[in-house]
Amino acid sequence: MKNPGGIRELKRFVSENHTDLWKRNLKPPVPTGKKVAIIGSGPAGLTAGYYLTRKGHEVTIFEQASFPGGMLRYTISRKRLPKNALEEDIDEILKAGVKIKLNSPKTEIDELFKEGFHAVFLATGSNFVGTTPYWQKEDGLELTPEGSIKTDPVTMVTNKEDVLAGGDAILGGISEDFILSAMKTTGGKDFYTLLVDQLSLHRGDSSRSAVRSIASGRKDEMFSKLESELLQHYIVEHGKMPKINQEMEGLF
Repeated sequence: MKNPGGIRELKRFVSENHTDLWKRNLKPPVPTGKKVAIIGSGPAGLTAGYYLTRKGHEVTIFEQASFPGGMLRYTISRKRLPKNALEEDIDEILKAGVKIKLNSPKTEIDELFKEGFHAVFLATGSNFVGTTPYWQKEDGLELTPEGSIKTDPVTMVTNKEDVLAGGDAILGGISEDFILSAMKTTGGKDFYTLLVDQLSLHRGDSSRSAVRSIASGRKDEMFSKLESELLQHYIVEHGKMPKINQEMEGLF
């Protein structure tokens, strides 16, 4: 190949056209007797749950919502991620042995250890708008200036023993803490540009798509209209907000 290939397109092609042959070669995991609790059933929680189960650990995911998936279900457009594809992936994770408890918010980490879990993985995602969840501070978790959970960059271990974190929970988001920190450390970068960069990092979208989502606040994109209005308040105050006109619409 002389030209670069689209890795996402290749992955999607394989996902939509594979056979079940790969499953036949999977060896059953050897039980370790260890129990792991995961808080959050978004992409980080589901992925960790699957691979930990494949390692032989007993995994239970606690999800506060009525359906699993997190941002995969509630944020990403169905054009980008069809519902049936999401359901198929979750079904495979369940078949692997992962347990998911819905409508089960967990805000006290120590209670999970009392219930017999040997380790806890925090996959709580990011609020994007608003303050850092109060329970993270009350549980003694060390946070970054941006409001995300501070971890060892190699091991993902937090300051609490046997407690790890991953995904947007450590990457951070557009929380109030992030906004306040960004104002102090922009280094000449206006807030709007910083916001677009952060959304592109988290959502895996192009910066142009992030621009359109911020401006429109459409519910089938990155965040709701209410969240968009709150973000635009900060943008108007601290950065420049380009208008989405007919010429810009042609870019998407």
